[in-house]
Amino acid sequence: MVQMHEVLLVDDLDGRPADETILFHCDGHSYEIDLCSEHAHQLREALAPFIAAARAARRGPGAQSALTQQQRAAREHNQSVRAWARGHNVHINRRGRIPEQVKRGYDSEVSRLST
Repeated sequence: MVQMHEVLLVDDLDGRPADETILFHCDGHSYEIDLCSEHAHQLREALAPFIAAARAARRGPGAQSALTQQQRAAREHNQSVRAWARGHNVHINRRGRIPEQVKRGYDSEVSRLST
């Protein structure tokens, strides 16, 4: 049995058939809108002076999010915990979740040594 699904785009402004979906970002939010060719042209025309005056947003090492920084800190912490466990002959898997008691042991030793 063959099934066919047809997607019909409807212009989000006036309900007539749309020709494309436009994705845009503003104030940290992403939006998409289905528009006919006429409305898509109007949108692009309206944005043209702002795009011409704008600069491209940086992505990469200089634009890392706080979540990425948190993930990196967690990874470094986990590597330190694993190294500490191996040094204290505590069996721990090379990957996966670190048992809470191992983390607590590491954290208490680190805090004891830092005071």
